Amino acid sequence: MKKWLLGAIALLVLLLLWSLYIYKEAMNGKTHGEAHAIEMAKKNANLVSITRTDYYHGYKENLSYTVVEGSDAKRKQWIVLVPEKDDEKVLTVKQKDAISAKQALESIMKDSEVVGNSEKPKEIIKMKMGAEKNVSLWEITYVDVEDRYSFCYVDLKTGRVLRLYTLQK
Repeated sequence: MKKWLLGAIALLVLLLLWSLYIYKEAMNGKTHGEAHAIEMAKKNANLVSITRTDYYHGYKENLSYTVVEGSDAKRKQWIVLVPEKDDEKVLTVKQKDAISAKQALESIMKDSEVVGNSEKPKEIIKMKMGAEKNVSLWEITYVDVEDRYSFCYVDLKTGRVLRLYTLQK
């Protein structure tokens, strides 16, 4: 009985150590990618302080971006979208030239050409900045008035609705 108990404890310890190793390895890639993105953002927009970072996974091209927000020495706020692949272009947007999350939502409500009445948001799931085909954008994920899961892409600079994808029930 004691051997069985010792074996079970040893197995639990091994399982815990293995889980910690897997977690550490997974986070290593993320922190390395984020550190590289911050370095690139500082280089491309002369940022001296970083206020926020986020991750955006591209829709079709499988091109992911790390979104870095920060300010330069003159205290101007910047949004820098650093692609995962080094051969892609780093996008920089002055914060004052970008629309806010609230303005992006207003764009969806006003645009009747792309977003019909049945596709208007009922519940916002999440909003995040990203880029597709070298265009900085807001990705808005929501449930529409017909209870469908929807993704709407709004140009970060102009507020123009670029695309809408709705998953049917």
